[in-house]
Amino acid sequence: MLKLDSIVQEQETIADKGEEIQVPESWPQKGGMEFVGVKMRYRPETDIVLDGLNFVVKPGEKIGVVGRTGAGKSTMSLVTSRICEIEAGSINIDGVDSQRINLSKIREKITVIP
Repeated sequence: MLKLDSIVQEQETIADKGEEIQVPESWPQKGGMEFVGVKMRYRPETDIVLDGLNFVVKPGEKIGVVGRTGAGKSTMSLVTSRICEIEAGSINIDGVDSQRINLSKIREKITVIP
């Protein structure tokens, strides 16, 4: 049986990345995004599902992500909106590490269309 007090709660910021930073209301202005060495697992006892993911989306580009079942497409969406936190690496949006931005601001400003 799963005990509710054993469930890890969402984090507002990642403590070991430093203090939360404030972004302007107009952020993101350009819309560039960079995944740098992103590693993620769903639970501490499970395998890494994103293992060193690197890619760049230039400002103004429109992209589509395709792949077989289990390739990580949905997981990329989950870490972008911080529904799941990354274990290593960074996701930079307009040059700002998204792990250092208030969680509600990220979800207010980033849209993923499934």
